[in-house]
Amino acid sequence: MFTVFYVIAYLGFVFTMASLIDNTFLIPLWIILAQFVTVFLLLMIFQIFTPFYRLTGPKNKFFTYTTRSMGNTVNRFIARLRPIYHGLENIPKEGKTVFYSTHKSYTDVFILLSIIKRPLAFTPKKSLYKIPVVGGWLKSMGCFMVDRDNDRDTVKRLIDAIKRVKSKHAMIVFPEGGTKYKHEEALGELKAGSLKIATKSHASIVPVRIMGNTQVRTRMPFFHTNKHVYFMPPITYEQYKDMPSSDLADLVKNQINQAK
Repeated sequence: MFTVFYVIAYLGFVFTMASLIDNTFLIPLWIILAQFVTVFLLLMIFQIFTPFYRLTGPKNKFFTYTTRSMGNTVNRFIARLRPIYHGLENIPKEGKTVFYSTHKSYTDVFILLSIIKRPLAFTPKKSLYKIPVVGGWLKSMGCFMVDRDNDRDTVKRLIDAIKRVKSKHAMIVFPEGGTKYKHEEALGELKAGSLKIATKSHASIVPVRIMGNTQVRTRMPFFHTNKHVYFMPPITYEQYKDMPSSDLADLVKNQINQAK
C-alpha cells in the first residue's frame, strides 16, 4: 500500500517539476527534494489515519497491515535496507509472545514491524512521543513508553504492557535499554527488569538477533545494506517458569548472541 503510494508520489513530483520548469540541470534537485516531499505526504496520511486507529484499537487488521506496509516502505526507500530473514517458522502466529531483540540502530523497529504479521507493539523512549504524528501512532499501537526519569510512571505502564501481552498482543522489547553498544553486533548487558513483561504475563520468549547495523551508518541513505535477522525458537513459559531470573537472562542473551 504505502510502497505503491511512495513510488507514485515520488515519480509524480519529479515529472511535475521537470514539466513546469524546463531545465534539465535541475532534475537532480527534483530527485532529492522528492524524497522529502514524499516522506511529508506519508506522515500526513498517518496523521489522518491515527484518530481512526485509536478508536478501533491496535488489533484492527487494517492497522496491522498499514503498519507493516509502512515498515516495508521505510526499509526499501528511506533506509535502503534489504532484510534477509532466517527462522521465520519460529514466529508464533498467535498466543502470548514477547520478542527480545538486539537494538543497534533506529531502523531495527521497521525491520521487525515489516515481517511480524500480527498486532505488535514495542518499547519506545518517552522523547519519541513528542515527535508530531509519530507520538499518536505509537499510542495507537499500544506501545509501552519508557520514561527513564520517572520509575513510578514506568511501573504503571509496565502493568498495562503485561495486560496487553496477556491479551495476546505481541510485544518487541530491546533489553539493552536503547541503541547501546552500537559498534558491537552482539547483545550487551540486559537491562534489569527487561524480562518482566514476558515472565509476568507467562508469555513465550522469542530471541532475535539483527546483524548488519554497523554498515547501515556508513551506507544509508545512498547505498543498499543487507541486514540479517535471526528468529530463534521460542522459549515457552513451561520451559523457563522455574528458572531464576539471572539464569533466564543468560539463556536469552546466549541464544541471541549464538544466532548466525
